Amino acid sequence: MESLGKISARFEKICFAIDKRIEYALKIYSSNDVISKSIISFCVIKLHDQWNARCRELILKSAMGNYKTLSGRILPRSATINPLQQLRKTWSTRKSMEVSWEPDWHVPNVSVRAAQLLRIANYNEVSNAISALTIIDDLRWTRNAIAHELPLTYQMFHNNQSARFGPPRYSPSDYAIQRIPRTPNIIIIDNWITELKLALRAAVR
Repeated sequence: MESLGKISARFEKICFAIDKRIEYALKIYSSNDVISKSIISFCVIKLHDQWNARCRELILKSAMGNYKTLSGRILPRSATINPLQQLRKTWSTRKSMEVSWEPDWHVPNVSVRAAQLLRIANYNEVSNAISALTIIDDLRWTRNAIAHELPLTYQMFHNNQSARFGPPRYSPSDYAIQRIPRTPNIIIIDNWITELKLALRAAVR
């Protein structure tokens, strides 16, 4: 029987690789800022998209059942049909979702709603862990500014950045490696990654 702990372990392995890439990017920043910023941008997108994938995996596997939590609890199946098909049928009472539709797993309240609709047995653990996140918007708007490079996504990114740090304005890649005020901590490593890892560990208990 597979453990949900593998989801957390897989995510932490990816985070370790991101950490090493950021470390290298910082070393070469002064000599080759173009490559350095490209590496950092890749890491921001990778972190966001892996978080999305792990939330999806956690909730769908919990709904399918026959998985064990870190505390040793064996989850019963809660979905009456394929979990994604069930979500498409129950997500909205006003319209039917397309066959390719999926929830925005990276958004905490969306993942929590999916978990609730699927009636997963570990709903309390998943809901409490994911709902406690404070950095998702920060990561998401930085990622979107990098990935889409549209005026609206940049505006949302700058609004978020200004609310948190005020001036000056940084590029998304430079923002990700800024030090958190009055600490030696780097945003992407000590803020985003740390909080996401703790949340996922709590969710699979």
